[in-house]
Amino acid sequence: MIVFPRGASTSPYLSNIVSKRLDRRLEALSKKCNIDYTRYADDMTFSGQYISYKFINYIYEIIDNEGFIPNKDKTKLIIGQGKKVVTGISISNNKMTIPRNKKRELRKDAHYLLLNGLEKYYEINNEYDPILAERLIGKFNFWKFIEPENHYVNHTLNRLINYSKELSKIC
Repeated sequence: MIVFPRGASTSPYLSNIVSKRLDRRLEALSKKCNIDYTRYADDMTFSGQYISYKFINYIYEIIDNEGFIPNKDKTKLIIGQGKKVVTGISISNNKMTIPRNKKRELRKDAHYLLLNGLEKYYEINNEYDPILAERLIGKFNFWKFIEPENHYVNHTLNRLINYSKELSKIC
């Protein structure tokens, strides 16, 4: 068994190497059934007009046959206008956005940090994260990538960057 550290910058690259044959097989099956297949790291997405349970069982069989363990608890079959979230991106009406609950969480964290400062944030949330500002900057950059015209995101991202620069002067 090979275990890779999660979140490392090399993880997606290594995932692509290890999953090459799996991808070829899943792409071939998907093409045969007129279904689109995409994968990011270990998140697989199949989309099309009709996806049968038989197709899903073939997917499980291929994944298992390639030496991976499918997480059936995370499998979702979304029919019609249901909520579609793929790798942290909500897709509806052919538009990509960040899910509402994620936006609320990011707004709350940025608000607390920018209003009260790092130490007070730690007190309020009872959690210490030495790179909190940088982590929020990364998350807001992701949000900006998905919603580049969002004024709130751009404004808050600039404030977080300035706050982080001020912090680095102190340390």
